[in-house]
Amino acid sequence: MKIVLVCLFLSVSFYGFGQTSPKPVYYYDGNGDQIKKEEYLNKSSRYKGLDDRFMALAFEKDTCFIALLKKRKTIGKLSALQMKNMFSNLNEANSSSKPKFSIIQYHPGRDDCNNGNYKSIGIAYNIYHRRYLKELKTFFNYNMFWIHKKDETIKFHRAKYINWRLDKNQFIEKLFFEYHYGCHSFVIVNNLNGNYISILGESSGKTVIEMAKEINDL
Repeated sequence: MKIVLVCLFLSVSFYGFGQTSPKPVYYYDGNGDQIKKEEYLNKSSRYKGLDDRFMALAFEKDTCFIALLKKRKTIGKLSALQMKNMFSNLNEANSSSKPKFSIIQYHPGRDDCNNGNYKSIGIAYNIYHRRYLKELKTFFNYNMFWIHKKDETIKFHRAKYINWRLDKNQFIEKLFFEYHYGCHSFVIVNNLNGNYISILGESSGKTVIEMAKEINDL
């Protein structure tokens, strides 16, 4: 299965894609149930709140295109084994001495939205900006991990406060980020009970702060 379009935030973009293709397009919701095109376009609208917003994905098969919705925000819980494997993958000791939370910023590889740069100058709530990272530290006990998918075309720039690590065996991708979601994604995990909140696709530092406050109550 070949991914031809990802993160189609603009309904008109997908509409044009369907109109110019000789293959039929089949639409599915986040549960894998087939839905009508109108419902698909409505749910994938970028004007909805984060709790109600979906990512619009499209895949090419031999005889058709599959249009799939994925919920941008997911609240879930990791098993004890998943937690142990996650700590091992992140080279973190599985002990009570670690911070209460882990934040994983995930770079999915090159797409139209990113190229591996950490552009932080002038944008206070860019996810790579020190200001928002310092604000987060004032109320949230966490470790931050910067994980990227293997992509030989990207030369990851480094800063003293950003240490990019390769997603070994695509573990983080398989655990939290099933498909390629444009720009970047993140997940916050409670290291004590396995609860997590993940956000798919581009987000600002403000969204990370909002989710950090929310997960404190889970």
